Amino acid sequence: MEQDQLKIFIQSMLTYFNKITGTPIDVGVPFLKKPDQNILLQYTGAIGISGKMRGAIYLTADEEFLYALLIKIMPTAPKEKKQLAGMVGELANTIAGNAQSALGKDFLISIPMI
Repeated sequence: MEQDQLKIFIQSMLTYFNKITGTPIDVGVPFLKKPDQNILLQYTGAIGISGKMRGAIYLTADEEFLYALLIKIMPTAPKEKKQLAGMVGELANTIAGNAQSALGKDFLISIPMI
């Protein structure tokens, strides 16, 4: 993936979180994980990519983050773990969908896998 394409995903995340929380977020430097490094947290949503690019988009988060985000979106939502799985899937889907809009019809995405 080229730098300009990666920026599309970063901008999608910045826009999403600013709209939902009203708080700017800090973006770290993207990196390739080492073979023995585990970067997955308690909940992970994955979106498969096909077309001109192949791979997956992963979004991983812990319970505390997802509960805080869920409360911002639906203040009266029940505090249940099944809600968190749905939240991480919806978040991954939104970010991938925004990227698909920017990258065009040759950037195909799957439904989220949790």
